[in-house]
Amino acid sequence: MTCETKNIRLKNGTDAMLVPPDPDRAEEMLDFLRDISSETEFISRTAGEVYETVEVERQKLEGLLAAENSVMIVCMVNGRIAGNCSLQFMRKIKMRHRATVGIAIRQAYWNLGIGTALFEEMIRLSRERGVRQMELEMIDGNERGLALYTKMGFEITGRRPDAFLMSDGTYRDEILMTKML
Repeated sequence: MTCETKNIRLKNGTDAMLVPPDPDRAEEMLDFLRDISSETEFISRTAGEVYETVEVERQKLEGLLAAENSVMIVCMVNGRIAGNCSLQFMRKIKMRHRATVGIAIRQAYWNLGIGTALFEEMIRLSRERGVRQMELEMIDGNERGLALYTKMGFEITGRRPDAFLMSDGTYRDEILMTKML
């Protein structure tokens, strides 16, 4: 499934575009994944855990474009990947009313409105698809993420204790959040 290209203006006046993923930018996507994984501990993997080859990433992006039950939206700023999000629609009959979301933004682009714009698109696509419930998981302590998710209408609905082992040896809970549409 693909998203429509959309122009947005960031809080600092810079123009950005929300676009479908481009398989020809697979290497850039891997660099993006390494960057976001090294900039914050609130991503589920470390920079060293970006194992995919360029060809595997290219195939993954091609698969996303062809998929019926998932979509990725990439935010481009001045030709650079600034952030992305994914939306996974549940396939099973008993769960088709649900979708899971994920989002990541490079630190250099925090506080510019990219997260809000990406969520607005995910919410729009979910509504068009007839989704009733959007879900996400986050690492406890991610106050910036929590503020965004709450602003977008998500509420805490559960917790998995000690779900993440952090680099300092401590454990953090996984927080489950839901938004009803």
